Amino acid sequence: MFKIKKAIVFFIVLAMITAPAALAFDVITTFEEVPLTVMSYDHNVYIYGYPDGTFLPEKSITRAEAAMIFYRLLPGNYRDLGFSIGTSPIFPDVKDDAWYGPEVGLLTDFEIITGYEDGTFRPGNPITRAEFIAMSYRFFDLIDEAGEVSGVEGYEDGTFRPDQSVTRAEVVKIINTKSNRLPLSLPKNIINPFSDVGANHWAYTYIMEASTEHLYLRVNGIEEWIMR
Repeated sequence: MFKIKKAIVFFIVLAMITAPAALAFDVITTFEEVPLTVMSYDHNVYIYGYPDGTFLPEKSITRAEAAMIFYRLLPGNYRDLGFSIGTSPIFPDVKDDAWYGPEVGLLTDFEIITGYEDGTFRPGNPITRAEFIAMSYRFFDLIDEAGEVSGVEGYEDGTFRPDQSVTRAEVVKIINTKSNRLPLSLPKNIINPFSDVGANHWAYTYIMEASTEHLYLRVNGIEEWIMR
């Protein structure tokens, strides 16, 4: 498999367009209130709910699901480069035609994900807290946001439990915190599609931010949604 070299990654980063600094505005509630001279940005969905209308915040996620999350978060330039070169999984337990197959191949090229000593990826295994933190660090290091992975907390008894499965709610908190996808509040007219996540759930804002496509501005450094 073709291996993406760090030099290539460096030039990709240089080629990416740097977003202009956000201006200070009052709270924006409608698209019409945004001055035409101000650029808004798009936050895509990186995690989905289930066909029955649930999100299952306390459910663990598999290694394949984690790979898809990081693929959706990749800037377009990285995805375009990988698929223009052509990637395929190197793991014997990941087939090319699997719903996560090409994405696992691409993320392996970028050294975001790794397998086990026996050469397998084990896509159906729940990903542990330690594994997810390591994958997150490599992802943010690649896209030039290196540093401590934020949003990671231990338990009330003082333990971290690195070998315990990470939950879907914990995943969106970790990613949103590290990538500064942290609106102080959500629009009043937002539609919550999940029957098992109410507004009083501790991860409600994290979940809605991660699962709802929206435009946004940075207002004094804080994300402010613009509903479509």
